[in-house]
Amino acid sequence: MNFNILSRVDNICSIKTAVETINNLGIPKEDKLTYDFFKKFSKEWNVRRTLGKEEDFLKFIDSFNNDIYKDIKKVDSLKNAAELVRSFSENRAVTIKNGERRRPLSAVSKIFHFYNPTHFYVYDRYASQALNYSGGVDDIYEFFKKFDDTLKMHDEFIMKSISDYIEINGSIGINNKDIETLKIRFLDVSLMKISGRNM
Repeated sequence: MNFNILSRVDNICSIKTAVETINNLGIPKEDKLTYDFFKKFSKEWNVRRTLGKEEDFLKFIDSFNNDIYKDIKKVDSLKNAAELVRSFSENRAVTIKNGERRRPLSAVSKIFHFYNPTHFYVYDRYASQALNYSGGVDDIYEFFKKFDDTLKMHDEFIMKSISDYIEINGSIGINNKDIETLKIRFLDVSLMKISGRNM
């Protein structure tokens, strides 16, 4: 993965998008998922339509709070994280345009990422393409692993980009302890841009 294909302007825009997403929602919460917060989150991260009808939406929140919340916070490996996303998505298939029902892996990974950002990465079609990942939905662990490898391999570049942004913009409202979350979000946005998504 060569991030030199993105111009400095694109890098700055990617960080701006990442910073805005984090600041609009805050850093991962300790409290459980509420309906009002989930509405705001789903609009910011475009997951509302992939979770089905209103009753599915409400069922998702209940399941998250009752069945999975504590497990998400405890996960400490990418393999366990991938398995949790896959299993939680299993019975939440939604109907898409061609009539086929698919598991909402992307939506689930986004929500889990918010509550445990360093172990749950955002599984996204555009990011997958940028990582040259073409596996099926059952290979989400491979995606997590490639994302993690890319994050580590380009840490210096990512930190330099963030430092440049902070130098230009001053305070960005994110504490040093939350920089890891910003690095992950920046990489996610950059990968999506590489695959041609307008951000």
